[in-house]
Amino acid sequence: MQTEVFRFGTAEGGHAAFLWLRPAGAVQSPLGATTTRGRIFGESHAVVSGGKTVIQWQNYVFRFQGAAPSRNALEGMLDGLPNVDAFELDPDYCCAYFVESSERIILGPVSLARFAQRIPPSVAAFRLGARARLATYETPTGTISRVVFEYPTQAIAEERINDFRSLPDALVRIEGKKIGIVFAPPDIEEAQRLLGDIVYDGTRGETAFDLSTMTHGPMTLDEGMAYVAWGFILGAIVGFLRGYSQRRLGIPNHTISLDLSN
Repeated sequence: MQTEVFRFGTAEGGHAAFLWLRPAGAVQSPLGATTTRGRIFGESHAVVSGGKTVIQWQNYVFRFQGAAPSRNALEGMLDGLPNVDAFELDPDYCCAYFVESSERIILGPVSLARFAQRIPPSVAAFRLGARARLATYETPTGTISRVVFEYPTQAIAEERINDFRSLPDALVRIEGKKIGIVFAPPDIEEAQRLLGDIVYDGTRGETAFDLSTMTHGPMTLDEGMAYVAWGFILGAIVGFLRGYSQRRLGIPNHTISLDLSN
């Protein structure tokens, strides 16, 4: 069994390489299921064809030729991986007529030149944080390839849209931070439907939560003492201000007191 392991900087980069490395005609691997330690390899992350098995786990990609490891052996490999990117990729959204195994992730000028040659790097503007997905659709009128770019902000996407629209034979649509483009479609209406399937809800990737400020765990002794101290301080301040205002405004003090010293 020949084994190759590739490590990438991010889980997204690993998935892009997985899409590139998976063999033609690949089907789901028997390893593509929940493992004994709860890890899940779906159909899009573990495939086999012609004696080659390709598996993606976060920012790692395994390629086995001739045979595949047992599940226990694979678990052992995963347990020993350093610098695992815990980022979870968003699921792919597929539309009508989607061609299985046609999608690709475009993260820079090299993959852009390989999969979408009609889009110049200057238009894509990867320096601004762009990334893209390409997929092919077999419609009743012919094959349509759709590329969807996503930018860090909607303002950047709006700034880039005119450059995309200036490309020859390009049908372009913008939706939030995303720009969809189809070149010379055989049917304009079908292409517009595919571009209409681009979804941006305006929230994904916009809000980050700091879990350290949202915990409902038990209060520690130090935290409790700090709350008590601040309570005394605030109470003293409120009492002082109330007494001062009463003296200043001439409000009599009707507090009842009892002297038991005699």
